[in-house]
Amino acid sequence: KQWYQRRVRGINLRMEGFMQLFGYGLAVTGSVAFIPQITKIVQSRNGEGINYGMFATIDIITSLVSTFCIKTGLDYSNWLELLITNVQVLTIQLLGRWYLGDTRSLLLLTLTKLLTTGLLIITPLSYLHLALRCILPIMVIAKVTTTVKHYREKSTGALSGVTLALQSFQFSGRCVTAAWAGASEFLVPSAINATFAFVHLVQFWVYRTKTKAE
Repeated sequence: KQWYQRRVRGINLRMEGFMQLFGYGLAVTGSVAFIPQITKIVQSRNGEGINYGMFATIDIITSLVSTFCIKTGLDYSNWLELLITNVQVLTIQLLGRWYLGDTRSLLLLTLTKLLTTGLLIITPLSYLHLALRCILPIMVIAKVTTTVKHYREKSTGALSGVTLALQSFQFSGRCVTAAWAGASEFLVPSAINATFAFVHLVQFWVYRTKTKAE
């Protein structure tokens, strides 16, 4: 019996070590996921074709979730990539507005971001938990709207295929780490993000292939 208990304990320790390393790997993936998108915008010097509503939703969700993770004391491997993703998504929005010459929206976005960050910092943990539950329907609506938009236009606009692929891997991995950690509040959002990231990736390649064929 003692041998069996030591064996199980050893397996659990190895799994915990693996999941921690896997979490770090996802953090690296999240850290670079939107760099191809940023590079694409800078190279084209064009802010058109960007779904700003989608990126605004990602901005809000990653801000909320990363703040919640930090306040609950979770290991940084669980939230680091979300925080970095948040910075990258904000950069995409700022660059897009800049190249469009939309100074008013650029200023409004900056002020809104500063105000939202301040509010999240002082908001009690219980209210952040409630906000996580309330924001889930908004996230689904935003994802569905984006998917339908791609379908109707037969194009994913200025989205980067590399970014979509990295996002698909990132959120799929987060489903695994959330399930392992027993963080049920993150499992459903991660599963939704993983599903739609994969759908958008398929749409990207399908419409890209058809465009090339034509």
